[in-house]
Amino acid sequence: MLRKKYRLFWTGGFDSTFRLAELSRRNVKIQPVYLVFNDRRDVTPLELAAHGKILQWLKKRPETQAMIQPVRYVTENQIIVSNEVEHALAWIRQRYAVPQCDRLLAAYAEKSKGIEVGLEKPYDKPGRTFIVLNAAGGLHFDEEGIGRLEDPNHEHPQIMKIHGNYGYSIANRTEVEMWEQLQEWGYQDLVKLTQTCEHPYHGTPCGCCTNCFVKIHSAMGWYLGDKAQRRHAILLELREKDPELASVYRAYMTGRFAPLKGTGAIPIQLSEKIAQCNRFLAARNAL
Repeated sequence: MLRKKYRLFWTGGFDSTFRLAELSRRNVKIQPVYLVFNDRRDVTPLELAAHGKILQWLKKRPETQAMIQPVRYVTENQIIVSNEVEHALAWIRQRYAVPQCDRLLAAYAEKSKGIEVGLEKPYDKPGRTFIVLNAAGGLHFDEEGIGRLEDPNHEHPQIMKIHGNYGYSIANRTEVEMWEQLQEWGYQDLVKLTQTCEHPYHGTPCGCCTNCFVKIHSAMGWYLGDKAQRRHAILLELREKDPELASVYRAYMTGRFAPLKGTGAIPIQLSEKIAQCNRFLAARNAL
């Protein structure tokens, strides 16, 4: 009997690894796909290292039935982005705060329709992607629980071009629900192998990047650790007291000033603010 094949974007983070683990317990074939983004070079080695550890862990589990194929690594220059995708994303970005990298995911999905993307159910309020999906009528879930965007009357061509070729397999489950499921399976140790933070700070999650934000505001702060939660608390406090310094702090924590180090290109005023950020971190034992 032929095994059903599932393709999924897999970063090695919590959400996509949950889906990989879920599928691994079934007699199916899995093709993980990892897109190598040029602007994420600092975290790519960490995610690749996580891949090896996670796959080895799943291989040893007696519950694993799936045939997990070697991860397909795809670089940006291997993806051809059509004019239609470019124009559709430009239209969306004029109206919604979505990332530019959506163009690459959408372009790949055009050639690999149905590939699963790790978008979890919001814990409280919808995130930016769900806002866009809801503007086009929201997801429709099949009997397997995989959500898809439908537009039978062709009213939302731009949104369909960017988001209409995915399978949303975890969009009906919050991260807390996924964690509870992992505990039922006895997969707690698997979570320790995942890599979620986009900009680790001194080897631990920064607490300030988008992924860390989502985890903390989804009642999953424990997953990032105490220091990440303290760094996040500093950011929230600064936003209340000094929004300008808060912006510098978040940029500093997420590595946006890293290319300027040692170049003499950081203005004195900015250097003083960065020093102030470091004092906050030291005072809260968050370095």
